Amino acid sequence: MRNLALCTCEKVIIDKQGAHSLINLILNAEIQHVGEIPPNAVSSSQWFIYVMWVPAPEDVGEKFEEFFQIYWPDGEKFFEGSLEFTQPDESVQQVSYSLIGFPVGQIGNLRILTWLDKRGNRVSDVIETNIRVKHPPQQVASTVPAT
Repeated sequence: MRNLALCTCEKVIIDKQGAHSLINLILNAEIQHVGEIPPNAVSSSQWFIYVMWVPAPEDVGEKFEEFFQIYWPDGEKFFEGSLEFTQPDESVQQVSYSLIGFPVGQIGNLRILTWLDKRGNRVSDVIETNIRVKHPPQQVASTVPAT
């Protein structure tokens, strides 16, 4: 299997034929806040990791396990999960992984990694993407004295 795409987005819609539509790709996350944000803060947002794999003829009928890892900007692991699928034919395989909770507490790059295993052995490269988390300066309301 060869990786064709790794994207993060707000939503994935899957139609009856299995085609995936990606809604609002997430490349940057600007976190508006009042006061301090704890470094382990997580929003309650749902978001998705989307991956597309191109199979080789020998992949048809094989069972794969796709692994996902997400790391905070400081390098600590935020999340790890996996999904299994069997490659039914030579069509492109689309995999979407839904997550509840978006890590907002640290400024910098969230690292999202994925790869495929078959029978307990890694059979793809480790693919990586990033989401840049920013905490813009707080807007201070100006006060004008009444006259």
